Amino acid sequence: MSSLPPSTTMKKLKIGQKIKNCRLNKGWSQRTLAAKIGVTHNRISYYENDLINPSYKTILKILRVLDLPPDQLLEGRENVTEGGTNS
Repeated sequence: MSSLPPSTTMKKLKIGQKIKNCRLNKGWSQRTLAAKIGVTHNRISYYENDLINPSYKTILKILRVLDLPPDQLLEGRENVTEGGTNS
């Protein structure tokens, strides 16, 4: 039996989509994030589109520059209400 209210579902997000969401929440372009972690903007695009996975070292850099706790990117699921907003 689920402990979530009926209007809440669990949506699985890949790490790339989480990176993109967090970057956009900061108002940063791919180029801005890339410059801050020392990669090309093309590489950020590859991460965000889940074409390649960032290395552990790169994930740590992303967490640091976006000022995020580790579980923000590494958790497997994100709560989403019926309206599509995060909870």
